[in-house]
Amino acid sequence: MQKNQPKLPPFYSTEELIAQFAMIFLSALCWGLFLQQYPAAPDQLPVHFNLEGQADRYGSKSGLVFLPIMSSLICIGFIFLARFPHLFNFPVQITDENAPFQYKKAKIVLSAVGALCVALFTLLISKLLTPLPDGREHLGIFFYVLLGAIVATPIGLVLFWKKSA
Repeated sequence: MQKNQPKLPPFYSTEELIAQFAMIFLSALCWGLFLQQYPAAPDQLPVHFNLEGQADRYGSKSGLVFLPIMSSLICIGFIFLARFPHLFNFPVQITDENAPFQYKKAKIVLSAVGALCVALFTLLISKLLTPLPDGREHLGIFFYVLLGAIVATPIGLVLFWKKSA
């Protein structure tokens, strides 16, 4: 399907750059935590958690490399994708007049969701490689807060973002 949305020269808002920097920083932190903690981690680590956040299935620690790889792919993919807002689907008709605002909003939403997703992978690496002092593995409440933020942020920004004059 051909889109007739205007193509604008690349531009970056301050909010988008902050979210993209956060994404890059958190992805690097994810790798740093993984590389630092992996050698000392036990051979069997939790791979599944129940609804209470407690580990209920274990697997090989080698599977953990998936988390920093995914954080890097999300980071690279979202930053690359933000360069093409004219290809996005929008809930409103995009015109020459509203394109700069709608594209800015879409790019900020995309970058914010990317940063939250990378933060979730970083938190998972941290929680999986450093169990609680009593030896239990638990995701903690912050995991669920981040998961909720990943869902609520785009909805909230799209629905409640007022057009500035």
